[in-house]
Amino acid sequence: MPNPDLAPLVRALQAAERDAQARPDEHADGAAYYDERRAIDDAARRVQTLRVRLAEMEASGKSLRQKIGIARRQLGTPDDSHAHRVARITGARTQSTTDCTLSELRAILAEYQAAGFQVKPPKRVASAAAPSAEQIAGNGLLAKVQALLADQKLPWSYAEAILRRQRGISDRRVRCPLRTLTAQEARALIAALANRQARQTREGAA
Repeated sequence: MPNPDLAPLVRALQAAERDAQARPDEHADGAAYYDERRAIDDAARRVQTLRVRLAEMEASGKSLRQKIGIARRQLGTPDDSHAHRVARITGARTQSTTDCTLSELRAILAEYQAAGFQVKPPKRVASAAAPSAEQIAGNGLLAKVQALLADQKLPWSYAEAILRRQRGISDRRVRCPLRTLTAQEARALIAALANRQARQTREGAA
Protein backbone atom coordinates (compact mmCIF):
# COMPACT_ATOMS: atom_id res chain seq x y z
CA MET A 1 0.00 0.00 0.00
CA PRO A 2 1.62 3.31 -1.04
CA ASN A 3 1.95 6.33 1.20
CA PRO A 4 -1.64 7.70 1.42
CA ASP A 5 -0.29 11.26 1.42
CA LEU A 6 1.01 10.88 -2.11
CA ALA A 7 -2.02 9.35 -3.83
CA PRO A 8 -4.06 12.60 -4.23
CA LEU A 9 -0.97 14.47 -5.39
CA VAL A 10 -0.10 11.80 -7.93
CA ARG A 11 -3.66 11.88 -9.28
CA ALA A 12 -3.56 15.68 -9.51
CA LEU A 13 -0.21 15.54 -11.32
CA GLN A 14 -1.50 12.95 -13.79
CA ALA A 15 -4.57 15.11 -14.49
CA ALA A 16 -2.39 18.21 -14.95
CA GLU A 17 -0.08 16.35 -17.33
CA ARG A 18 -3.05 15.17 -19.39
CA ASP A 19 -4.39 18.72 -19.50
CA ALA A 20 -0.99 20.10 -20.60
CA GLN A 21 -0.64 17.44 -23.30
CA ALA A 22 -4.16 18.14 -24.59
CA ARG A 23 -3.36 21.77 -25.34
CA PRO A 24 -3.29 22.39 -29.12
CA ASP A 25 0.00 22.96 -30.92
CA GLU A 26 -1.60 25.45 -33.29
CA HIS A 27 -3.12 28.63 -31.93
CA ALA A 28 -5.93 30.89 -32.97
CA ASP A 29 -5.30 34.35 -34.36
CA GLY A 30 -5.86 37.65 -32.60
CA ALA A 31 -6.81 37.95 -28.95
CA ALA A 32 -7.62 34.24 -28.71
CA TYR A 33 -3.93 33.49 -29.27
CA TYR A 34 -2.94 35.20 -26.05
CA ASP A 35 -5.70 33.43 -24.11
CA GLU A 36 -4.49 30.07 -25.40
CA ARG A 37 -0.87 30.98 -24.71
CA ARG A 38 -1.70 31.87 -21.10
CA ALA A 39 -3.66 28.62 -20.69
CA ILE A 40 -0.70 26.60 -22.00
CA ASP A 41 1.73 28.41 -19.70
CA ASP A 42 -0.60 27.96 -16.71
CA ALA A 43 -0.91 24.23 -17.44
CA ALA A 44 2.87 23.87 -17.68
CA ARG A 45 3.38 25.78 -14.41
CA ARG A 46 0.82 23.60 -12.63
CA VAL A 47 2.62 20.45 -13.77
CA GLN A 48 5.96 21.85 -12.58
CA THR A 49 4.49 22.94 -9.22
CA LEU A 50 2.94 19.53 -8.60
CA ARG A 51 6.16 17.76 -9.55
CA VAL A 52 8.07 19.90 -7.07
CA ARG A 53 5.52 19.25 -4.30
CA LEU A 54 5.66 15.52 -4.97
CA ALA A 55 9.47 15.56 -4.89
CA GLU A 56 9.45 17.50 -1.61
CA MET A 57 6.99 15.09 0.01
CA GLU A 58 8.98 12.07 -1.16
CA ALA A 59 12.19 13.64 0.15
CA SER A 60 10.57 14.42 3.52
CA GLY A 61 9.26 10.86 3.82
CA LYS A 62 12.64 9.40 2.92
CA SER A 63 14.38 11.61 5.49
CA LEU A 64 11.95 10.63 8.26
CA ARG A 65 12.27 6.91 7.46
CA GLN A 66 16.05 7.22 7.53
CA LYS A 67 15.93 8.88 10.96
CA ILE A 68 13.59 6.19 12.25
CA GLY A 69 15.98 3.53 10.97
CA ILE A 70 18.88 5.24 12.76
CA ALA A 71 16.76 5.45 15.93
CA ARG A 72 15.97 1.73 15.79
CA ARG A 73 19.67 0.88 15.50
CA GLN A 74 20.70 3.39 18.16
CA LEU A 75 18.16 2.08 20.66
CA GLY A 76 18.42 -1.58 19.61
CA THR A 77 14.68 -1.86 18.95
CA PRO A 78 13.69 -5.41 17.82
CA ASP A 79 11.76 -5.80 14.55
CA ASP A 80 8.59 -7.01 16.28
CA SER A 81 8.59 -4.08 18.73
CA HIS A 82 9.05 -1.64 15.87
CA ALA A 83 6.28 -3.26 13.83
CA HIS A 84 3.96 -3.13 16.85
CA ARG A 85 4.70 0.59 17.29
CA VAL A 86 3.98 1.34 13.64
CA ALA A 87 0.74 -0.69 13.76
CA ARG A 88 -0.40 1.10 16.91
CA ILE A 89 0.26 4.58 15.51
CA THR A 90 -1.37 3.80 12.14
CA GLY A 91 -4.41 2.11 13.71
CA ALA A 92 -3.28 -1.32 12.48
CA ARG A 93 -3.37 -0.07 8.87
CA THR A 94 0.24 -1.11 8.32
CA GLN A 95 3.36 -2.36 10.11
CA SER A 96 5.78 -0.77 7.65
CA THR A 97 6.98 2.83 7.65
CA THR A 98 6.99 2.68 3.83
CA ASP A 99 3.20 2.87 3.94
CA CYS A 100 2.98 5.63 6.58
CA THR A 101 1.87 9.20 6.05
CA LEU A 102 4.22 12.03 6.95
CA SER A 103 2.27 12.76 10.15
CA GLU A 104 2.51 9.09 11.16
CA LEU A 105 6.25 9.05 10.47
CA ARG A 106 6.67 12.15 12.65
CA ALA A 107 4.69 10.49 15.44
CA ILE A 108 6.85 7.35 15.24
CA LEU A 109 10.04 9.42 15.30
CA ALA A 110 8.70 11.43 18.26
CA GLU A 111 8.22 8.22 20.24
CA TYR A 112 11.78 7.12 19.50
CA GLN A 113 13.00 10.54 20.60
CA ALA A 114 10.99 10.23 23.82
CA ALA A 115 12.70 6.86 24.34
CA GLY A 116 16.13 8.52 24.15
CA PHE A 117 16.99 8.83 20.46
CA GLN A 118 18.76 12.07 19.64
CA VAL A 119 18.68 13.50 16.13
CA LYS A 120 22.10 14.74 15.10
CA PRO A 121 22.32 18.17 13.43
CA PRO A 122 22.07 17.85 9.64
CA LYS A 123 25.30 17.99 7.72
CA ARG A 124 26.05 21.15 5.81
CA VAL A 125 24.51 21.03 2.35
CA ALA A 126 27.18 20.59 -0.29
CA SER A 127 27.78 23.54 -2.55
CA ALA A 128 26.14 23.45 -5.96
CA ALA A 129 28.13 21.81 -8.72
CA ALA A 130 28.92 24.27 -11.48
CA PRO A 131 27.73 23.35 -14.98
CA SER A 132 30.48 22.03 -17.22
CA ALA A 133 32.25 24.28 -19.71
CA GLU A 134 30.56 22.35 -22.53
CA GLN A 135 27.10 22.94 -21.03
CA ILE A 136 27.79 26.65 -20.61
CA ALA A 137 29.25 27.00 -24.11
CA GLY A 138 26.17 25.39 -25.62
CA ASN A 139 23.69 27.55 -23.72
CA GLY A 140 23.78 31.31 -24.16
CA LEU A 141 21.41 31.93 -21.23
CA LEU A 142 23.56 29.81 -18.92
CA ALA A 143 26.63 31.72 -20.10
CA LYS A 144 24.86 34.97 -19.17
CA VAL A 145 24.13 33.56 -15.70
CA GLN A 146 27.81 32.66 -15.33
CA ALA A 147 28.87 36.17 -16.35
CA LEU A 148 26.53 37.84 -13.86
CA LEU A 149 27.73 35.53 -11.07
CA ALA A 150 31.37 36.24 -11.93
CA ASP A 151 30.80 40.01 -12.05
CA GLN A 152 29.29 39.93 -8.56
CA LYS A 153 31.74 37.30 -7.21
CA LEU A 154 28.88 34.95 -6.37
CA PRO A 155 29.05 31.13 -6.29
CA TRP A 156 26.85 28.86 -8.38
CA SER A 157 25.07 27.90 -5.15
CA TYR A 158 23.63 31.44 -5.03
CA ALA A 159 22.01 30.93 -8.43
CA GLU A 160 20.75 27.50 -7.36
CA ALA A 161 19.14 29.06 -4.28
CA ILE A 162 17.29 31.54 -6.51
CA LEU A 163 16.15 28.70 -8.78
CA ARG A 164 14.95 26.74 -5.76
CA ARG A 165 12.81 29.70 -4.65
CA GLN A 166 11.47 30.15 -8.18
CA ARG A 167 10.32 26.54 -8.16
CA GLY A 168 8.68 26.95 -4.76
CA ILE A 169 11.06 24.55 -3.02
CA SER A 170 11.69 25.28 0.65
CA ASP A 171 13.75 22.16 1.43
CA ARG A 172 17.45 22.92 0.82
CA ARG A 173 18.13 19.19 0.44
CA VAL A 174 16.22 19.16 -2.85
CA ARG A 175 18.84 19.91 -5.48
CA CYS A 176 18.17 22.12 -8.50
CA PRO A 177 21.14 21.66 -10.86
CA LEU A 178 21.61 24.71 -13.06
CA ARG A 179 21.96 22.48 -16.11
CA THR A 180 18.22 21.70 -15.78
CA LEU A 181 17.20 25.34 -16.26
CA THR A 182 14.37 25.95 -18.69
CA ALA A 183 14.61 29.03 -20.92
CA GLN A 184 11.88 30.73 -18.87
CA GLU A 185 13.65 29.95 -15.59
CA ALA A 186 16.97 31.13 -17.01
CA ARG A 187 15.49 34.49 -18.03
CA ALA A 188 13.95 34.93 -14.58
CA LEU A 189 17.27 34.03 -12.95
CA ILE A 190 19.15 36.47 -15.18
CA ALA A 191 16.66 39.21 -14.28
CA ALA A 192 17.09 38.51 -10.55
CA LEU A 193 20.90 38.63 -10.81
CA ALA A 194 20.82 41.74 -12.98
CA ASN A 195 18.49 43.49 -10.51
CA ARG A 196 20.83 42.60 -7.66
CA GLN A 197 23.78 43.97 -9.61
CA ALA A 198 21.92 47.20 -10.42
CA ARG A 199 20.83 47.62 -6.82
CA GLN A 200 24.37 47.19 -5.51
CA THR A 201 25.66 49.66 -8.11
CA ARG A 202 23.11 52.25 -6.95
CA GLU A 203 23.99 51.66 -3.31
CA GLY A 204 27.70 51.95 -4.08
CA ALA A 205 27.16 55.26 -5.87
CA ALA A 206 25.03 56.71 -3.06
